[in-house]
Amino acid sequence: MKQWRNHFEEYSEALKAWEAQTVNPLPPRPRHYQTGKLIGICLPELNWIRQFNRLQLWRIYFALADGRIDEALAAERRMKRSNQYLQQDSISISLRVWIVCEKFRLSGIEMMLESGKLPESVLHRLSAELAEQEKAISPRLEQVLYCEAVQALDFCKFIQAGWYLIESDIRDTPPVVPGKLRCFVPQLWWYFRREMAELLRICNIPELHHAGTKQRYRSPGILASMIAPNYTVTRNLFLRLTARLRAVRGLIQAELYRRKHGDWPESLPDLPLDPFSGKPLLYRKGECLQKFNRIDSEPPHRILPEIHSIPAIQVWSVGPDGVDNGGFRPDGSHCDDVRALLRIQP
Repeated sequence: MKQWRNHFEEYSEALKAWEAQTVNPLPPRPRHYQTGKLIGICLPELNWIRQFNRLQLWRIYFALADGRIDEALAAERRMKRSNQYLQQDSISISLRVWIVCEKFRLSGIEMMLESGKLPESVLHRLSAELAEQEKAISPRLEQVLYCEAVQALDFCKFIQAGWYLIESDIRDTPPVVPGKLRCFVPQLWWYFRREMAELLRICNIPELHHAGTKQRYRSPGILASMIAPNYTVTRNLFLRLTARLRAVRGLIQAELYRRKHGDWPESLPDLPLDPFSGKPLLYRKGECLQKFNRIDSEPPHRILPEIHSIPAIQVWSVGPDGVDNGGFRPDGSHCDDVRALLRIQP
């Protein structure tokens, strides 16, 4: 860790220049949309914002290690402003990156809660902001519902116009554009139009929760079922973010209780509802399982995961499968529970 911090500090000046760009909210970037070419839109800023959030998470970690809570809060504010840029975008992949970046920010908030150094006024502000952030998820879901359908239909235009052939590296022979074969191969044209009609039928749902499990390779509609948006996966991504936001609010609630009563609560009766089960989120005080990564001292210095039982409090959701795994499986296997954890100082 010391070596990584020294390496991190070497680029502190460059990072400060990077951070200066987020003093104010980032302005929306102009988009130039073309029918049949949405699949080729270049979005280089997505990787920039994702990497920026990772670095700011390290900022929070090092600031808390040095006891500089103000610097940790400043890093969290920069993460918030950079992530707001993604919310303004109309491309569905931008909203997926927004979910990832918000998870980074929530991890930073958990670390600051664990330090016990946040002023009470900041705790109330963060709780209110997380509640407001949750309200923004429903419009984002509607936006994704529309964007996914548009991009799937535009992909059909992409194939029909033959852009994948025109822009290829093959220049020896002129490309055969499928859209120009209507008079010569009417059966192919009819098949393609039937697939587009099936795609429209799949996308014609009022809300994401009305979408069923995606079916693949069924006839008729083989092509449509292959390129149709997987609304179930998209819906679960947003619901998992909702569960995480509510779980972190539960940790803030527990921290406020501790400051008022001098000890962590044995139970939290007023926890928000679990978006997957419809019941209140689950809470535990005591021994909780957590995975830690240890770097092997012997070459090739592999990262070795280890599972330890630690004193902590956790608030968690049962996740998409509706099965309560306690927030973490003892064997470390995949667990789709969504939890927020705060280690208790011994």
